Amino acid sequence: MTNMIQSRRGESAQDAANSLSDSPNVQLQLVSSLFPCQSHLTDRIEAASKEFGLLPAEVAVLLLLSVGRSTVSGVGKAAGIRQNGASILVDRLVYRHLVKRRRKASDRRVVEVELTASGRSLADSLSPDLEEQVGLFLSPLLSAEQKQFLSFMRRLAAA
Repeated sequence: MTNMIQSRRGESAQDAANSLSDSPNVQLQLVSSLFPCQSHLTDRIEAASKEFGLLPAEVAVLLLLSVGRSTVSGVGKAAGIRQNGASILVDRLVYRHLVKRRRKASDRRVVEVELTASGRSLADSLSPDLEEQVGLFLSPLLSAEQKQFLSFMRRLAAA
């Protein structure tokens, strides 16, 4: 079943999409393929973050914050968790001195989260290992397929 969804080398993304849409139970095939992909990617992220003692959700937060500050709800979206879980996750990172909270200057009701110097250093250290592991995850796809996959994932995440 998974082979029907994964694009094989030499097969265009359109051919893969056509074979998927012609198949019965497309939704079931999609679900049965998404979970193994998620698990495989999580394993890759864990491999990159293990030596630093971080969880995959913590890695996602550090990477998000490495490009700028975010609200706690933004942290939750990046980590794929609800706001109360995001608050707990931020608490753990604050405790480890990797992030700090601060009130937004223009609206004191809004709490933003940003990396500390230690958090930035850790995020910078994580990046090469994480890039390698994600590259291994994406290696079955051709370069154009990787870009298309990213486009699809962004569209689905925004929905």
